[in-house]
Amino acid sequence: MGSTSDLIRTQIGIYIIKVLEKETAHTKPFDEVKESLRMPILLSEADKLASDTADQLSAAIRHSNKISLDDLAKQYHLTVGETRPISSTDPLLELANSQEAKNAIFLLRIGELNPPVRTDRGYVVLSVKSIQPAHQGSVEEVRDRVIADLKREKSAEMAKGKAVELARRVKANEKFDAAARALGLEPKTSDPIAHDGSIAGAASGKQVGAAFNLKAGDVAAPLSLGQNWLVYRVAEKTEVNTADFDKQKKQLTEELLQSKRSLAFEAFRTALDTRLKQEGKLKLMPEKLKGFGTLG
Repeated sequence: MGSTSDLIRTQIGIYIIKVLEKETAHTKPFDEVKESLRMPILLSEADKLASDTADQLSAAIRHSNKISLDDLAKQYHLTVGETRPISSTDPLLELANSQEAKNAIFLLRIGELNPPVRTDRGYVVLSVKSIQPAHQGSVEEVRDRVIADLKREKSAEMAKGKAVELARRVKANEKFDAAARALGLEPKTSDPIAHDGSIAGAASGKQVGAAFNLKAGDVAAPLSLGQNWLVYRVAEKTEVNTADFDKQKKQLTEELLQSKRSLAFEAFRTALDTRLKQEGKLKLMPEKLKGFGTLG
């Protein structure tokens, strides 16, 4: 009791810890810790199962280079999928844009299987169905993509044009709702938002940050949001109430301090955990968890 530690360096600062109170080590009842143990164990088991299956698939592929993807899928109850034809510069969205998977594809021969590759969506076994020499795309090959690109560009141009026209009309003293409907748009009124808030289905407070510098009734310049455009008018504005802030200042200060204390303690705990593991003074024995009983 009352002992003081040496300087402890963490990612967010340097601390000295003083022991104010000691509590005898004890084991929490299983009911208190069951839920906190469940998810890590389930995730660990799922990851191990996937890893074991990947090892089995690798062994099967190494054992016979004549096994087909369909046969392998039937044997291990896997789902077979097919990507569109891709080039080395195309994104591979079907496989979480995995660079490792893309590299493997362009090293395979037709019908050859690649050992499982881990992606953000799980393990995949790759096989090349056909190889097409680089060529200028035919009309049939690029038709759908060209049409989709043209429609997207046309839609974006129309959206921008309507946004600019709506802003112009409202600034010319035309009613916002009437002007929007005349352009085939649906006007909506959001709930009040703060800097860290958002307009549901539209934009974040950060994206419409210009609104906080406008007066009630002002219309902001059209805002590009990807393929969409947003035009908004400040319906009303509530200024900061300094009296309310003064009343809440003590509570806010305490909450901020508590948050910083929590961050400092977590940084200390992590640093201490790492140091004790490196020094061999802390050993984790997951097999002992089995003594807690069934998690179901």
